[in-house]
Amino acid sequence: EVIAREIVDELEELAEVELTTVLEATVSGVDVNRETELLFAEDWSMGNFLLDFLVSMGASELQAPPPEAVVGTSSGNGRRQMRRQISARVPVPPGPMVQKTTRATFTFRISVEETNGAV
Repeated sequence: EVIAREIVDELEELAEVELTTVLEATVSGVDVNRETELLFAEDWSMGNFLLDFLVSMGASELQAPPPEAVVGTSSGNGRRQMRRQISARVPVPPGPMVQKTTRATFTFRISVEETNGAV
């Protein structure tokens, strides 16, 4: 929870706006080490929770090129960071003269810190 608050504070500074918490939850039964390896893999495929989430929201035609390293970070301090973009076709809420889908690009910055072998 402390780390999550630090992340929100950092995002607010970057965006120069106050962010609103939409959901805070404790998720049990997740193999965090496995998810970390899937997130940092060069090739993203189904089974990665971010892709699975987008598909569950109706996204299709997903393209996930290889990740970009985040400048100024290193794995020597136990922290790994990367930036990844995913382009997809996503549904649009119904409305007059509105297409059913549109193209969208999602950018994720993923940071994982390992302490004593635990993520």
